[in-house]
Amino acid sequence: MGIIQRHNGQGLSKYKGAKGSVRFPLEKPLPYQLVSKIVEFRVAENIKQAEGKLKKKQ
Repeated sequence: MGIIQRHNGQGLSKYKGAKGSVRFPLEKPLPYQLVSKIVEFRVAENIKQAEGKLKKKQ
């Protein structure tokens, strides 16, 4: 499931995108708060995934 589907209604629904991507229009200012939320979400997701891999190795 892509990030847009997971966070529909949190500001992402007005942007186009595919699985794992969001396309911001060039003619509008970049929504820095939204980008920050996306980055924070992805970092937490990656940490969780890495911790799961470490547990499997032990």
